Amino acid sequence: MLCLVFLAGPVGAASDDLDKVVREFLKPEGYIDGIDIKAVRRSGDAAIIAALRSFDTTRAPDEKTAASLVYLVEVAFRDIGQIEDRDSRIPAVSQLLLRSLAAEHYGEDLHGRIIRAAQHLARVRSHASSPGPFH
Repeated sequence: MLCLVFLAGPVGAASDDLDKVVREFLKPEGYIDGIDIKAVRRSGDAAIIAALRSFDTTRAPDEKTAASLVYLVEVAFRDIGQIEDRDSRIPAVSQLLLRSLAAEHYGEDLHGRIIRAAQHLARVRSHASSPGPFH
């Protein structure tokens, strides 16, 4: 069960835009274009916070939604150097999300993606405080 009680994040027009991008992405027929992917890559953990604000977190997402969330994490933390807000470079909420998803009973392929994403975020977190780009 995924249960996050309070999720704060950026506020204002930028937050509204990110919320809209993420909501569209998480729809069953969701699609995001290159510009929206760049917005997610600049957002880091803020994109995951926006995603979690957009649906019921008192129950685990279905496998398709979980796969979309994992993909969102992968895109958001593909290049930590692109994340504009230094606090969003620290994948705290993303790691919590992946831990929750890993505890659910999804297919083997998705479970492997969750584990690989969690390992990547562990490396990101250890380098997040570094002033230079992440390699």
